[in-house]
Amino acid sequence: MSDNRRRHLAMKRALKQLYPTEPQGNPARHSNTLAAMASDIVGSKVTKLPVIANKVLDATKKEGHVEKFRRWI
Repeated sequence: MSDNRRRHLAMKRALKQLYPTEPQGNPARHSNTLAAMASDIVGSKVTKLPVIANKVLDATKKEGHVEKFRRWI
């Protein structure tokens, strides 16, 4: 398992502990985005959105991740 995936899963587990019940719907989607942003900031050591988007694990387009992060912020 890569370091990126391990860090991302650790962030997701930590965020789930903040919810009283399992998040469903939009809160689950938002917590996944926050976990991706946080783990990718740690991995890239930079806070610029295009650089963070390079560290995302899935195979979708980088521009889509930049937009998703920008909307979340």
